[in-house]
Amino acid sequence: MAITWAGGPAAGAPAAGGRIGPTGVARALLLLGWAVLAATGLAVGSLPGTYSDLQQGLESGRVTEVWAEPGQAEGSTGTGYQRVEWRDGWVTRRADVMTATPGEPPLGSDVPFVGTDVALALTAVNPDVQVHRLGYRTSSSELQGWELPEWAGLLAVCLLISSVTLLAGGPEPWWATRWAWFWVSLLPGGVIAYLVLSGPLPALPRALVRRGSAWRLGGGWAFLLVAVLWWL
Repeated sequence: MAITWAGGPAAGAPAAGGRIGPTGVARALLLLGWAVLAATGLAVGSLPGTYSDLQQGLESGRVTEVWAEPGQAEGSTGTGYQRVEWRDGWVTRRADVMTATPGEPPLGSDVPFVGTDVALALTAVNPDVQVHRLGYRTSSSELQGWELPEWAGLLAVCLLISSVTLLAGGPEPWWATRWAWFWVSLLPGGVIAYLVLSGPLPALPRALVRRGSAWRLGGGWAFLLVAVLWWL
């Protein structure tokens, strides 16, 4: 468990001419894939929210549009659930609510009760809110709280496997050993950090290249660091 100091360039450092090899190209393509995944999350993905957050947004005027699944069919009785989604800055939030016909709250449920239809409950909070009908949910994937289309979940799995394969089989990475980068990759954004910092990229600053070839973090210290960060 040690920080390894090296007198010369680390393995995998760029040649004197500064050419980026196949590994650098692979890392750049993986970064592009992760960027596409992030853009997909912002465009069509959603993060968990609460109905109380939505109510506060409506009361303050910060939320002006809400998307809600259709309520119970006309003439039906009993309880049901509706999904609501709304924009919260750059991201979409989602929450589930319970409805009942007749509109009496059932006992023993932690899901917020909104009466017979969530659209009526929302307009009661803010009459100016625009409620759009949300299509029924199709198959989806979940990644660190993000609910994404199923194809995006498959893309995330492929990107993760490819990144780990590159770490295991590619040139010795900069800044840290393979095991150290493996532990770091368990942190949010850790895989991106590995792809950006572990070797040469076209836009990598020269100063960063020199520092990256000067010392490397060992796996034991990286494990302790990650464990502390997760504990915090």
